[in-house]
Amino acid sequence: MSVAMAISRDHVRRVHLRAQSLDPRATADVAQVVRLLCSVQAQEPAAAALAVCARSVGLVAADLEHARVHERSVVRTWGMRGTLHLIATEDLA
Repeated sequence: MSVAMAISRDHVRRVHLRAQSLDPRATADVAQVVRLLCSVQAQEPAAAALAVCARSVGLVAADLEHARVHERSVVRTWGMRGTLHLIATEDLA
């Protein structure tokens, strides 16, 4: 026997945001965001930066570039399905 539940639209929105890691986060670390998502699709660098920044607090596109080029905490590589992804360096192996 199933039990029907009334769920508000706001609750559904919150669940969807959380499932996509778009709920408010206190992280300001590019590698941490990328690890949380397992990877970020990065065929288009601007879209990858948007995906990371939307899931963090205070990050901008320049932070992603700094993490990739200077810190080397994330890499842009063909990690899955023949498309470019951002992957945390420690997860690359």
